Order: sequence, then structure tokens, then C-alpha cells
Amino acid sequence: MSNTGADIIAAGKVDWREKLAAPMSSIVVEEWKGCEIFFKPATLEQKNAIYGYIADNDLQSLAETIVRRALDADGKKLFSNADKKAFMTQMDPDIVSRVAVAINEEPESTVEEARKNSDSTRNSS
Repeated sequence: MSNTGADIIAAGKVDWREKLAAPMSSIVVEEWKGCEIFFKPATLEQKNAIYGYIADNDLQSLAETIVRRALDADGKKLFSNADKKAFMTQMDPDIVSRVAVAINEEPESTVEEARKNSDSTRNSS
């Protein structure tokens, strides 16, 4: 069966909508009054902004991650760009780092799923 580019893009969009509709991941930050920060899978646009800092070895990537990806339980953004300075200068860097790393980590099931899909694609060629 041969797929067109449009077929592949349509299937990719359906797959992404399903991932975004799945329950959000979260991290509880006890040091911040036990708040729970929710997050969804990152878009390439979000990753591009964050990885730009990482490529420069700039720790702003941690604040950028939280500002861009942290959501409340209803899926609304918790922070704006104006909050980035507080993360960079007024908060415990170890906690900021822990939260950002948790948000950026891909669940192992997603990584494993990608490997299986990649292997099956290679084997069917």
C-alpha cells in the first residue's frame, strides 16, 4: 500500500491529537507548597526554543521549559515570559532544574514505542 504525503500528514495529525487528548503528566513540587504542575508532550516549536538554549549551554533552558510547558489541571499555561526572571534569579536552582528535567523527560513507554515502530518500519522495507 502506497501512502501520499497528505495521507501521512493526516495520520500524523490524528496521532498527535490522540497524544494531546491523553491524560497529562504531572510533577508535584513539595517545596512549592505541594503544587502540582501538569504538562503535555512538547511540540517541535517548544523543543526548538528550549534546545536553542541547550545548544549554547545556557541554563535558561530550564526556566524556558517551565514557562513554555507548565500547565494547570485544566491545561492552561501557568506562567508567562515575564516569570522567567523569577525562575532564573529568585528560586532554588536545584528545584527549578528538577522540575524542568521532569517536564522534558520522555516517558519510557514513548521511547520504547518509537523504537518498536522504527524497527518494524526497517524490517518491512
